[in-house]
Parts: sequence; C-alpha cells; structure tokens
Amino acid sequence: MGRYSGRTIAQWIESRWHESQFAAGYVEMNAAIHNGTLFDDYYRNKPVLGNVKLEAFAEEFAIVYNAS
Repeated sequence: MGRYSGRTIAQWIESRWHESQFAAGYVEMNAAIHNGTLFDDYYRNKPVLGNVKLEAFAEEFAIVYNAS
C-alpha cells in the first residue's frame, strides 16, 4: 500500500515475546491447522470472494488515502 500511496504506512515493530511464548503459539497454530480447528469458522461462514486484484485495490486505496 505504501508503494501506491507514496507514504510509509506500516513500520517494523520488534516483538517483545519471549522465544518460548512464540514457540508455544507456533506449536498450537500448527496443531490447529492439522486437526482442522483453525479453519472451522471460515468453512462454516465461507465468504463470497470477488474479482478485485490486490494491485487494483491498492491504486484505489491510495487515491482515497491521499485525499484524507
């Protein structure tokens, strides 16, 4: 988005998580992927996806963002 708007929108923020917290979350996420629970809600409420590509959205976003 920054490329299209000419502004830096997101900045890198260093995480304060301890490595063991990250590892535990990573293990939990992978378990949810493999046992199917991660995507349960998505599949129950599957959205209707459109045809807008990211670059087209980014161009429109930049116009609105720069106008504000």
